[in-house]
Amino acid sequence: MRRLIFSDLHANPFAFKKMLRLAEELKADSLFSLGDVIGYNSYPGECLAMMRENEIPSLLGNHEAMIVEELTPESCKSERGQNAVRVSRELLSVEEREEIRRWPSRWEFNEICLAWHAAFDSLYRTVNTVERARPQFEELSRLQKDICFFGHTHRPGLFIQNKKTGGVEYDVTLQKRALTEENRYLINPGTLGEPRHGLPMSFVMFDDRAMTVEYHVLTLSEEEKRQLRKNNRDVFGITSLSRLPKQIREKGRRWYYRMGGIKDALVGAPSKR
Repeated sequence: MRRLIFSDLHANPFAFKKMLRLAEELKADSLFSLGDVIGYNSYPGECLAMMRENEIPSLLGNHEAMIVEELTPESCKSERGQNAVRVSRELLSVEEREEIRRWPSRWEFNEICLAWHAAFDSLYRTVNTVERARPQFEELSRLQKDICFFGHTHRPGLFIQNKKTGGVEYDVTLQKRALTEENRYLINPGTLGEPRHGLPMSFVMFDDRAMTVEYHVLTLSEEEKRQLRKNNRDVFGITSLSRLPKQIREKGRRWYYRMGGIKDALVGAPSKR
């Protein structure tokens, strides 16, 4: 089976749509998210709807855990991320939040391959060095698994451990790679919707028959980037939704924007200059 695996979409519908088109071109048999479908960007409801429409399962990421209050917003180090969590929580309906709450924290693809969001024992621990990868390999060995997909760091790359020597290397070349029985693998597809560190938006294709993993990169147009920034300013620039009627908060502010007139009623809405 050819599985398209992505992570850290972070409510970016422009990247989501491009990935779906590439999934068709690449003849993916299934798609899977490692979590953080929402957060940072201002289209949480749209991205959740696209997940449902395309029947894409997802793990619970740390941003989802903050949305459903399993973690506090302060567990996110970024002030922008904390603000996005608080506003997104109000944009999403009760039903959408309950849908998120049901997402699992771990997933087994087959007898040798599984996935978690960040680390085996944490939704927000960053695994981005060889030393931090070693405890993850110990857990893989304990579970008798050889391959684990994980996200959270927004950094694409593979940690590879030789089963005999225990040595670990970190491959960030993003080249197609054959997965052999001599090694264990921690595979991070990178971020689909919130690139950092000068790295691209990316995902992986995992072929569990040929036992290969291949990275794919996508980019947004300047117009798509502009639209994303503008909507983020419009949505996250609002300081309070608390004075709106509860039923309006539950359905989401943007839907009411389209109905007209509500924007001027929002307390703290930024003025246009």
